[in-house]
Amino acid sequence: MWSDPVLIVGAVACIAGVVAALYAYLPYRANTRAASQRQFVNERRYLGENRSMLTAMALSAKNSLVLTGLPGMLSQEEWISSDLIPIGQISVDLNWEEPPDFDTHLRRSASKMLPRAEPSGRFPNYSAALGELARPSLFQDLPCYRLLSARLNQNGGAHIRVGMTSFFRGIDESEAVAHEFARASKARRGFARNKSLPSKLPIRTAVGNPFSSYERNMIFSISALTLRVDGATAKFFLHSRDSKAVAIAGNLLHLAPSGVFQPTSDDRQIARRDCSPWLTLCREYAEEFLGVEEAQGAAGVALSYTHDQPYAAINNAYEDGSFRVLVCGIGLDPLTLCPELVAISCIDASVFDSLFHDLVVRNSEGFIRGKEMRAGRVVGYDFSSQTVSDLLASKRLSPAAYAALSRAWKLRPTFM
Repeated sequence: MWSDPVLIVGAVACIAGVVAALYAYLPYRANTRAASQRQFVNERRYLGENRSMLTAMALSAKNSLVLTGLPGMLSQEEWISSDLIPIGQISVDLNWEEPPDFDTHLRRSASKMLPRAEPSGRFPNYSAALGELARPSLFQDLPCYRLLSARLNQNGGAHIRVGMTSFFRGIDESEAVAHEFARASKARRGFARNKSLPSKLPIRTAVGNPFSSYERNMIFSISALTLRVDGATAKFFLHSRDSKAVAIAGNLLHLAPSGVFQPTSDDRQIARRDCSPWLTLCREYAEEFLGVEEAQGAAGVALSYTHDQPYAAINNAYEDGSFRVLVCGIGLDPLTLCPELVAISCIDASVFDSLFHDLVVRNSEGFIRGKEMRAGRVVGYDFSSQTVSDLLASKRLSPAAYAALSRAWKLRPTFM
């Protein structure tokens, strides 16, 4: 049969056609992959540069979920107490039985917007795409506590229940939700005032009830408005977060300090000990105010809050009452739908000056901001009606900073 010249010519032509099609397809696939990756990077840049505007748009779309106790954030009654709660009075229960690694409807929805990857298909998750295409300088997958439930408004005490997850699994969901919002905004769809918003944003729709922890890796942050209290007056500090350094809340004026609620190790004993909002804040004060490298120990090597400095000095001031931390409540960032415990730290002026004599101007996540620089040192903003009003109107504050400043000014007679 193969001796027939016609058949031979036909077979050769067929093979040549297949090879030609393959050579045409491979560049097309490479160009498609490159285009999708460029789109992701451009949208991520847009998200970083416009996070304040996008947050305001997301807040407007969900304004029915904004409560007076935490203006600027989404919240629910059981997450807010009418009175400020000393942070030490909040009990936290760590449930190891909650799965730290599970597939979710939200993650599956988010996977559909990910860029193309080598050799084919898409990146497996948002953190993988971010790490390869637009990696922040601080980007490490560490164990985190996952919010399961919270009730801060009951007479029987304030309680938070958490499980375990990881930082990357958290941003696989929260930053994907924000990225989708940025993509829609960048496309100028004018959706922000459209009441049918959820139907146009499938990832955000997949969240469902934003307060439900069911099938969500709800990593959350502990953030405090820091007041240096001197008699009847006070000064405070904010944090200008570098969007090139951090994966969360970049390019905003945020509370100082603020950090993801996480242990210093994945060792179970250490994770149980560190399951305290105060201990997270203690470490964050060392990192953000003093520039200390983030404390992360290998399993079995525990940081000591009673012997290791500067943690011990900060913790001692907290225990003797000259460093008070009062909790306003828990709210969701409207853009990422990540929860954040918002607090107010009141530190006696002499104690503040002793603990933070070497207050840094720049840390690994951005810059400490205040009223002015004097002799190379940051002088805090005046805690005054004019300063608070100006900052609230600036449209530069993170949701948590807006909520904390509003609540602190309203309730100042109760703690000053």
